[in-house]
Amino acid sequence: MYYGFGYRICFLGDRLLARYKIMNNETGELECNKLDSGPLHAMYCGEQDVQDGEVDSDCRYFREHNVSLRAAIPGLASNMFFSE
Repeated sequence: MYYGFGYRICFLGDRLLARYKIMNNETGELECNKLDSGPLHAMYCGEQDVQDGEVDSDCRYFREHNVSLRAAIPGLASNMFFSE
């Protein structure tokens, strides 16, 4: 497997997550985790994840799927090819 760029991407289940939405602006680190205080929880469950006694479908997806950080090679959308 080729890991030349050392680039990492975050998945929730089979969903690829936008890097800028889960990046910590202060540290520059990805916050690819399921902490209740993290950006993924806020993105999928918001302030309140129970409406009318039922869990929102996005929040249910968050709770039922694993988070994984995977190695990747940047594509054209990342501008990596154009900046080098």
